[in-house]
Amino acid sequence: MQRAFSACVAVASLAVVSGCNTCGGVSIPPGGDGLEPCTTWEVSLDQVPVLGDPGCNLEGAEVVLADDERVDIPAVGTVSEQAVESGDLSTVLIVNWGVPGIGMTLNGADGSAEVVASSPEARDLQEEQNALESCTTR
Repeated sequence: MQRAFSACVAVASLAVVSGCNTCGGVSIPPGGDGLEPCTTWEVSLDQVPVLGDPGCNLEGAEVVLADDERVDIPAVGTVSEQAVESGDLSTVLIVNWGVPGIGMTLNGADGSAEVVASSPEARDLQEEQNALESCTTR
């Protein structure tokens, strides 16, 4: 099951990811809308932190979790929350940040959350997005 927030999330051309509320948004770094598509179609979860700035748009690729479960990488500037049954995870919130790559929040069934990102900038943006998500659920 996948729940994409693209209907209420501003796309890269508007340079803001938002949860459709008054909590604000997270700016997408410039250049994401001009990236060429990546030729990589699968990235294992343990490869994400060493991926770095991919230099291409990862849209359409998949992150492979434990048990070969896969999470789709959305378009640049899109927030996607996907239900998973991999290990102790319940959902994965993934954002394609464009130039700095992707950020993922791995949400455990026990309420825990871990951020995994392809670069330090993507990690910072993902943590900002997590704060926004907390604001939208209040």
